[in-house]
Amino acid sequence: MRLSILVTGLCLLTLSACSTPESRVRSSLIKIGLPNATASCMADNVASKLNSDQIRTLSRMSGMSEGRIGSMSIAEFTRMLARSDNAEMLALFARAGVACAVLI
Repeated sequence: MRLSILVTGLCLLTLSACSTPESRVRSSLIKIGLPNATASCMADNVASKLNSDQIRTLSRMSGMSEGRIGSMSIAEFTRMLARSDNAEMLALFARAGVACAVLI
């Protein structure tokens, strides 16, 4: 019995470690309200440039969303980031937003 609990716990721990920065950023962007395609495009562009604190900040922001999944524009998201006083994140996402707006 204990062995099965230990094995299950180790499997869950291993699976949680598989979450890539891109998937965490994408998930947060979707929860904030960006459409799936936009969130995927932006996550692919910025995830490797964000540090762990910035990813956590983005995750916290997704917890404060107003349930607008899929209805937030890139401009609205950029304005939301501007209010967060994180100039580096704002610059990264603004550049990614422009690129994604052209691609999507």
